[in-house]
Amino acid sequence: MENPRISVVLSVFNGIPHLRESIESILDQTFDDIELILIDDGSTDDTPRIVESFTDKRIRKIRHEKNIGLTKSLNEGLRLARGKYMARQDSDDISLPERLSKQYAFMEKHPDIVLTGCGAEIIDNEGKKVSSFVPVTDPTVLARTSSEKCQIFHPSIIFRNDCGIYYREKFIYSQDYDLYLRLLTQGKKIANMPDILIRYRLSPGAISYSKRTHQFLFSRKAREFYEQRIRTGKDFYEDFNTDSVISINADNTEDSEILLNELKASVEIEDLQRIRSFYVKYLLARKRLDRYLVYFLISFLPAKFLRLVKKLNSKKRAGKLNE
Repeated sequence: MENPRISVVLSVFNGIPHLRESIESILDQTFDDIELILIDDGSTDDTPRIVESFTDKRIRKIRHEKNIGLTKSLNEGLRLARGKYMARQDSDDISLPERLSKQYAFMEKHPDIVLTGCGAEIIDNEGKKVSSFVPVTDPTVLARTSSEKCQIFHPSIIFRNDCGIYYREKFIYSQDYDLYLRLLTQGKKIANMPDILIRYRLSPGAISYSKRTHQFLFSRKAREFYEQRIRTGKDFYEDFNTDSVISINADNTEDSEILLNELKASVEIEDLQRIRSFYVKYLLARKRLDRYLVYFLISFLPAKFLRLVKKLNSKKRAGKLNE
């Protein structure tokens, strides 16, 4: 069998109830010269049965008896991949039918781009649209703003398989952000396509919320390492102890950045009680009022008012980022 043009890596741990839809969205792509490296990372639910129900010859199945974590599983998939390009997929997200076709054409047309993401439709646990992610598309602007905030959705990426790209395994979370910043400090060019090519699911059980504090702290560490490389040409990753991050609990911290991060997460999932709780903690830690007071006040009103403010702020941010 000849090597496929695109290898898609999907690592799943307890992927019920969205796994089947996610897998099918890759197999049903208009671009079919692919392999799907499907890694069951020690699931304890019905995931193994779902995986085994697929007989498509383009799927390469790997089963872990014990969970080893997303980062290590992704690196395993990258080592096995045979495609000219690598693409990512998460077990609860959906790739739109022309995603891989459009991304392949983009990468072929832009040989200077090493990695690219795309726009996304944000959906809730039931698949209903919540909002849209409008990405920064200019590589120069992206390079300039990525040190402030991750600008690329991980399950949307495609990148070249001849660049020796792997994730750093101490990054249990935010491994993608650390990767983007490392590519930038290596002088590599990354980009975003404006097209909405994935449906990105947000739900209370997703990493983005249940582990939000740790995800934020690993992102902060990625920025810290980025700044070290800019100043000195190297970072102190080898000395990094992940326990120093994992041991931190948002409910017992006075770190205003962590509390603000939890507040933002509460806004995203529209948990009005959480907004009130974390805003009070954030206010006590920061000791002064700021623009997030509006979310605290709105939390006493019906959720539709919160959604309106979020929508307005989203449009405002998108306009500023692409200026």
